Amino acid sequence: MKIVYYEMRKSFLKKSTLFVLIILTLLNIIRIYDLSRTRYTLTSGDFHEPYFRLYNTVCGELSDDKLAPFRERANELRDIVRGHSYSTEYDPDEYEYTGYCFGDFNLYNTFIGREITYCGTYPNISNQIVENAYNNYQIYKNIGNSYEAEKSAMIYKAFQNRSIPEYRATYWTNLFFSYDFSSLLCVIMLIFCLSSAFTSEKTSGMNNLIFSYGKGGSTVRAKIFSAGILCLLLTVYFSVCDLLTTHILLGIDGVNMPLYSAESFKFSPYTFSFASAVLIWTAQRFAALFVISLIVLLISKISPNLVFSMAFSFAAALMLIFLTAASESVFNPICALIPNAYIQEFSVVNIFGMPVSKLLAAISALAAECVVLCLAINYSGGTRNDKNRI
Repeated sequence: MKIVYYEMRKSFLKKSTLFVLIILTLLNIIRIYDLSRTRYTLTSGDFHEPYFRLYNTVCGELSDDKLAPFRERANELRDIVRGHSYSTEYDPDEYEYTGYCFGDFNLYNTFIGREITYCGTYPNISNQIVENAYNNYQIYKNIGNSYEAEKSAMIYKAFQNRSIPEYRATYWTNLFFSYDFSSLLCVIMLIFCLSSAFTSEKTSGMNNLIFSYGKGGSTVRAKIFSAGILCLLLTVYFSVCDLLTTHILLGIDGVNMPLYSAESFKFSPYTFSFASAVLIWTAQRFAALFVISLIVLLISKISPNLVFSMAFSFAAALMLIFLTAASESVFNPICALIPNAYIQEFSVVNIFGMPVSKLLAAISALAAECVVLCLAINYSGGTRNDKNRI
């Protein structure tokens, strides 16, 4: 473990790393704040408190007794707005939540009213999907298209017997599960910390000493293990940062609700909770970052100096980003750095004529890439002739 700790000190346990991390954290928080302020004007900032005051009157299990006064007030505000018989002056007595007619109207009808309607009518959506899947299964089975028939069977099973047990504010998931800026910051941190992993030893001539003592393999293993620790720390740190900032700005609720209880996930084939989705996303992010870290290590291993290593690492990252526009391949780790990439809608890949969940395929592909890259790092450059290979 001493050699691992030594590699950690060389790569990221430094004051410069802490300084860069603080700067990137501030950028991350500013970015989330800007998105919450521009996209969620009636649930953040000055409207955050009025939203949750009204929300607390109807949240939980929906019943006619609870919804009756809400519907009555929502209809009153709708009639006032349609009749243009309202004042634009601040009037907290008439409009108890925001003090303005349009503010209360939007809270009742545009935001909370729409969310309640979605919760109550979602079984209609899922039942229609099930019906279409059953019809498609029969059609494809009759014409002998086993692949499409199996896809339809998967959809049929995934969307059966769905309902949303209670109303919870899940709009925060629209921000959190589409937010990928922090993943970009993680990639920058990896390049900054790992580009010198092997080039520093080449520059100082230390690599010749390491190989002469037969420690090349153990040194490579230590660097890979150190990179994994860095990926884990960055994954947990930025995931917690994203969650806490989202909670402070928007408020996080309904973490135990099924994924499809948020309207943006109505076509998701998965029924696990938002809490489980966050954990899956964290594991997915770690795997993707670890693949990228191994790419950076491999580039550092074959590069003559730090300048080339850092330049080629950024070029590789940019190439992977550009490739996402052409194809959302499960082998591209950048695609896996988008939280909702594989859970928002039903998606499969064709593996030997069988449809396989894209989430499962992506995780398997990332794991395979890790093995291949570890072998490539071990057998490239000076460790080729070292007895202590991985």
